[in-house]
Amino acid sequence: MNNPITSPKNLFGRLRFFALITFLCFYSNLIFAQPSFCLSNEQGATTITVDITVENFNSIIGMQFPITWDPAVLEFDSVANYNLPTGTSGSVGNFGYNQTDNGKLLFSWNSSGLDPITFPDGSIIFSLVFNFIGNGFTTVQIDENDPFPIEVIHANNTVWSSLDIDTKAGSINGVGFPLSGNLFVDTNLNCSYDLGEQGIPQWILKVENNNINYYATTEIDGSYSIYLDTGDYVITPQIINNLWQGCQTSYTITMDGTNNFVQDIPIKPILFCPLMTVDIATPFLRRCFENKYTISYCNDGTTIANGAFVEVELDSFLSVTSSSIPVASQNGNIYTFNIGDIEPFQCGDFTIDVYVSCDADLGDTHCTTVNIFPNEICELGVGWSGANIEISGNCNPTSEEIEFTVKNIGDGNMSNGTTSIVIEDAVMMLTSPSVNSLNVDESQVISFPANGSTFRMEIEQVPNHPFGGKVIAVIEGCGENTNGEFSTGFINQFSLEDNNPFTAIDCRQNIGAYDPNDKQAFPRGYGDQNYIKANTDLEYLIRFQNTGTDTAFNVIVLDTLSSLLNVGSFRLGASSHPVDFEMTGNGVAIFKFNNIMLPDSNVNESASHGFVQFKIAQEQDLSNGTVIENEASIFFDFNEPIITNTAFHTIGENFVTVNTQKIFLSNLAVRTFPNPFKEMVNFEIEGAQFQSIQLNVYDLTGRLIRTSTHAENKFSFFRNQLLSGMYVYTLVGDGAMISSGKITVQ
Repeated sequence: MNNPITSPKNLFGRLRFFALITFLCFYSNLIFAQPSFCLSNEQGATTITVDITVENFNSIIGMQFPITWDPAVLEFDSVANYNLPTGTSGSVGNFGYNQTDNGKLLFSWNSSGLDPITFPDGSIIFSLVFNFIGNGFTTVQIDENDPFPIEVIHANNTVWSSLDIDTKAGSINGVGFPLSGNLFVDTNLNCSYDLGEQGIPQWILKVENNNINYYATTEIDGSYSIYLDTGDYVITPQIINNLWQGCQTSYTITMDGTNNFVQDIPIKPILFCPLMTVDIATPFLRRCFENKYTISYCNDGTTIANGAFVEVELDSFLSVTSSSIPVASQNGNIYTFNIGDIEPFQCGDFTIDVYVSCDADLGDTHCTTVNIFPNEICELGVGWSGANIEISGNCNPTSEEIEFTVKNIGDGNMSNGTTSIVIEDAVMMLTSPSVNSLNVDESQVISFPANGSTFRMEIEQVPNHPFGGKVIAVIEGCGENTNGEFSTGFINQFSLEDNNPFTAIDCRQNIGAYDPNDKQAFPRGYGDQNYIKANTDLEYLIRFQNTGTDTAFNVIVLDTLSSLLNVGSFRLGASSHPVDFEMTGNGVAIFKFNNIMLPDSNVNESASHGFVQFKIAQEQDLSNGTVIENEASIFFDFNEPIITNTAFHTIGENFVTVNTQKIFLSNLAVRTFPNPFKEMVNFEIEGAQFQSIQLNVYDLTGRLIRTSTHAENKFSFFRNQLLSGMYVYTLVGDGAMISSGKITVQ
């Protein structure tokens, strides 16, 4: 027996090419007014919500009736919009599910304490959500011919039965036609399905019609189905990595309204190797308490990953108290967990409980890193040298310095050196140190004073690297500032993870009070506008807690994704409990926690929490000023949805504050005017005379744009072909640094 799942009317973001809603009611044959029930008539393409509304619902204390439909056309999904108060038989009305496969649902309800209930005419008492599984027509009705009796009880003990009710039925007309098929591994590379070829689960398909995108998700066996109106469509499988390739990029089909369309989609391996991916998340970290991390993993590769294992490196203030699988070994704060041989498309997860030391200050950020093995890179980047850059950070109390170690852990040498970007708290350094051309296993240490600031260093990965992107390290809480403190809250303002799938990082500030139902986004973004650059991937964490008075049997999280996000790039991450995921409609992510049995917080506070995490890319090259907003709805059984806060980001560039002008020699003054400028800026140096002055101009990534040498303390710099924007300059006099600052080209 399954339990009902609460859904809103738009829960599944259904494909609605058109919809018609009318009402047929069940009216009284008696002289005095008793309740009547109305079932809505609808037509639609994939998912339908049938509202059950009431008339003359005055002083009612109980009722029961059966609801029937054609199970060849409709599949019952869930109950929505439940508005009846608590009943004596339970926290909500009882729905009998044992017969839903035969197109029947049994409903009963009694008012708590037999208190009479009155609703205004037209009120929805609950709704039923159905999925179309076959095209056609069916009635959805309160069935007077069912042996289960129809009864409505008035407070004066009047009982109305099927003899007193007109049993006219509502009707449902499926106006879509099913597109279905299988997404499978084309083992013998003949681009057609052969017996025994493996279906691919949980891949997203984009279905496009007239620049409108719809989505479907493959089931565990690789099958999919979606209902479409007539017209021409392009179906494109969303390939998850470069180890796989479709026999075709896309498929063009025509739904002509006369038949069901079947389109199988073969996917072939082009390199044979495993590709392990890993994720980690926790709903929160509280000092002096145990907290739970979930580590999830998958093999997205084309062959088995033999002897796979996970290393979890905890922050120094965290310690493991227990785990759902045995700890294979421990080396300091690094814990190793064996997960065995992992087949392609196989996923799993495990949890670890950690204690946050009371010695941690409130608001400290604790970073936990997970690495999964095997982690060999078998994707071949064209023109890639084989070099693979890694960066790590360390707080050295002896030297009172922050040390970033850059190392080439690849199989080839770096062909060229590169530049770095260093951000101290929220301020970018004017000039950042360069990284040498490193040979295999060669490293370079770059140091900064331990002054209590949060230091972030990022370096562009070598050209044509299979994963590309940046490599990043961040250090918080090293040393103290002049007030004897160190800064917090800066770690998550920028992305922490590179494109390496073998590593995941969770950095979380420990907290006191918190909102139990919310949505968080990573990176957080810069400043009050949460600025991020275009093409920055986003990670969302949706947290929920049962703060009711009874166990939540089922929880649904619904996230209608912004049109500014690339739905095809969606990747499910860690979750607190087993979750069924589906992408449907125009980009509606549905997370179903069936039979979660989430206790209420009064009974078991620590077990009353849950979460789900996912990653997604932006649509390409969004323009500056674009705001990406996202919120989620959380449903606990039959209750009204809880709407989370709106997480948002603003697309921008050059939004990071850059250090203002610095003078490195005493008794010296440097003037730049006009600044900003259109064609020319003047430099004047006062307080010392130099035989040779070198001007260096950099862009905000630290790349040297132009250099010039001058014999006088007064000289001009001409724009020439420089684009509008902000630039950083340095002045070097007779080999010694004079000053640095900013100039802005209008």
